[in-house]
Amino acid sequence: MVLIMKKHCRAQDIVCRLGGDEFVLFLPDMTREAAEESLRVLSAKLHIDYVKEKLEVMISASMGIVLSDGKDVTFQDLYEEADGCLYQVKRTFKGSYHISDKIGVVNTSSF
Repeated sequence: MVLIMKKHCRAQDIVCRLGGDEFVLFLPDMTREAAEESLRVLSAKLHIDYVKEKLEVMISASMGIVLSDGKDVTFQDLYEEADGCLYQVKRTFKGSYHISDKIGVVNTSSF
């Protein structure tokens, strides 16, 4: 999963593993439109159907995303907001994403 994320990200982006199956991506200086397109592509790449003999496993990524101008906001603020978005996705439709701009929810999408 990390290799897929790193391959998809730009040189200035940062991919971090928090633990288990949770990751944080920092995507600095990205417009909302570019972020949404990047999420669509990344979500599609992280959706993997694995079949071997009679075993079939579907892997997908649920994502909570926060857009911010970085002013007057801490990592903790962003993390808590993204975590809330992530859990909203997990309650509704796994394998999708939910975006917040810290003012209100701006987009929900699924694949």
